[in-house]
Amino acid sequence: QRAHNLPRRRTVPGSVAAPHPLECIVEARFDNQMAETPVAKGNEPAWNSRLRLKFEAPSNNWGPSNLLKVAESLHLTVFDTKVWESGSSEGRIRKVEKRWLGSVQFPFTTLYSSAAKGRIDGVFALDAPPHMIGYTNSAPERKGKDIAASLPRRPSLQVCVSLDPPLAQPGSGDDGLD
Repeated sequence: QRAHNLPRRRTVPGSVAAPHPLECIVEARFDNQMAETPVAKGNEPAWNSRLRLKFEAPSNNWGPSNLLKVAESLHLTVFDTKVWESGSSEGRIRKVEKRWLGSVQFPFTTLYSSAAKGRIDGVFALDAPPHMIGYTNSAPERKGKDIAASLPRRPSLQVCVSLDPPLAQPGSGDDGLD
């Protein structure tokens, strides 16, 4: 997993210090389950980690006709994490804040019926707000006379999502009927 074109943290007004780099995680959610990556720093972070979420077929029926009825989606969300720590005579307090940078979702049926037999691999645009308080979308200058070179690029997430083990595909002759 790798993110591209994420916003940058704004510098604090009056500060000469550079802003802290993003500290990002990807959170995966599917059917009341959640897993997340470790923190990766920067505006183009790479996690290269495997997240596993368990899937149970409805009514324990693993036939293709039943699997095509699954309505849930896999949600992948990119967060910038901010850790706040304070100490007092009563102990230390640590709070981790997740700041939403964008998300993408894949319906289970899309993953299941994909041409790659249960695998989706690519770079996907994130649903993200056009402006975020505390962040800027300004990216380094790109060279070129093409108008597209001057347009802001959308935040995106490069992922490979797969069903493991692979499931019987629609039209494979195994419809789960005995």
